[in-house]
Amino acid sequence: MKFRGLLRVSVAFLAAIALIGLAACTPKKPVYVCDAGVTAASEPQNATSPTPDPPLEVQAAGEEAKAAVADATVLTPDGRVPLVTVEQTPTGPEITSTPVADEAEAEAVAEAAAASGDLVVVESDSVVTADAMPPNDEFFDPEQYVFDVIDYVGTWDAMYSGAQSGAGQVVAVLDTGVQASHPDLDDGRVLPGAVFGQPGAATDDPHGHGTKIAGIVAAETNNDMEGIAGAAPAADILPVKVLDANGRGLSSQLANGLQWAAENNATIINLSLGGPTPSDTVLFMVRYAVFSKGIPVISSSGNSGKCGAPSFPAAFPEVLAVGSTDQANQSAAFSTTGPYVDLVAPGVAIRSTLNNGNYTDSTGTSFSAPYVAAAAAIVRATHPEFDANHVIFRLVSTATDLGPPGWDPHFGFGIVNMPAAAA
Repeated sequence: MKFRGLLRVSVAFLAAIALIGLAACTPKKPVYVCDAGVTAASEPQNATSPTPDPPLEVQAAGEEAKAAVADATVLTPDGRVPLVTVEQTPTGPEITSTPVADEAEAEAVAEAAAASGDLVVVESDSVVTADAMPPNDEFFDPEQYVFDVIDYVGTWDAMYSGAQSGAGQVVAVLDTGVQASHPDLDDGRVLPGAVFGQPGAATDDPHGHGTKIAGIVAAETNNDMEGIAGAAPAADILPVKVLDANGRGLSSQLANGLQWAAENNATIINLSLGGPTPSDTVLFMVRYAVFSKGIPVISSSGNSGKCGAPSFPAAFPEVLAVGSTDQANQSAAFSTTGPYVDLVAPGVAIRSTLNNGNYTDSTGTSFSAPYVAAAAAIVRATHPEFDANHVIFRLVSTATDLGPPGWDPHFGFGIVNMPAAAA
């Protein structure tokens, strides 16, 4: 796969590139320098919209298609390669996945798509999975220790229904679905949503991962029952099912979900998922959401540990990448570190909603990202004039620094400071 036009302009990267020696880094094999001694610029930088790549010429499209088939790792049940194309039409991006038997068929499909002069991406499909760790059976008192670490409560309006509780914001959860009938989610805050390539409704969650994410963001609060409090309890949840009952999906399904969420009232997008393969199709739709629609896209950094392999889409510079801390505000051992980490939030033993009215403690960067998504919802509700850049800049520039002074690859710019961000 040819990785076209990626501009590494994330806030963390810009703050550290001159000091951590990443000039030889490529998206597929980045070289991470993760030890102490890294300093940062005093201010994080805003990302700017990259210059769009020109449409692919017919011959170039055919060559990219052949290379994509040669490198393909995902096959259809009948042994063909799902070839993904993206065309930038007057009404918006159009994603197509066409199973092809060989390089010659892939070349023909791509050249036909390029003939109209609007083809911008050709690649083979790849796998994305939920960034979940096995449930942690140890319970902590109080279970939701996160609220002692990040002061969401200090921003909430009376009765938890005003702007400083996230009112008017729609957080899209691209995941395994969300069980809308859970007692902490059943008051209409879970919207109908959409499904891409998976069985069942978006408001049904055969895995449970998406329901945990939704509860962290916006579980009912002050509702006279045993349960949990959401970090942005007045926000709504837009479930977009792109992963199956095993927490697995394809990059083309994720890309379709991103486009749908961006065009259907999402104001924040949470991606607690990832994979090792950088998909141009997903990158195109991330940029569409961020720059065309003004929607912050927030993703978990991955669970491969210190200096581990990067996880995409978190490693795309347009995405706000979130790592995990533990109960002592230390970088969690499993949390992927590196030049793309922007912020951290607690991700160890996180109590949240589970299917069938249950609750459980879970560990992983999957459960850190939605705390930042909730913070973004509150920032956007309190500052409705903010676009994606403004929201992200506010979150990173007000974060409480952890670790070495300034940005570092373990904590990024630090942990969310909710009252400061919402001020």
